[in-house]
Amino acid sequence: MNIKNFDPKKKVFIIAEIGNNHEGNFHIAKRLINLAAKAGVDAVKFQTFKTEEFVRVEDFKKFNQLKKFELSNDQFEKLKKLSHK
Repeated sequence: MNIKNFDPKKKVFIIAEIGNNHEGNFHIAKRLINLAAKAGVDAVKFQTFKTEEFVRVEDFKKFNQLKKFELSNDQFEKLKKLSHK
């Protein structure tokens, strides 16, 4: 279903919040999309960020932990294509 064709009188549009539950693992992100599709959702939502914009590099522990949760733009493009299937 395309959001442009969404008619609120016909059906509720359900968005699955994936957020950062993939913990930086691309394969888990793909699996979460597939599970959301099986559950019948209409869309999925991820959270994206660049660690450098939130944490100083000098705060090594926090910086390295958050950095592990990042996915690349290329990976998000692939996830987008999978989501559209």
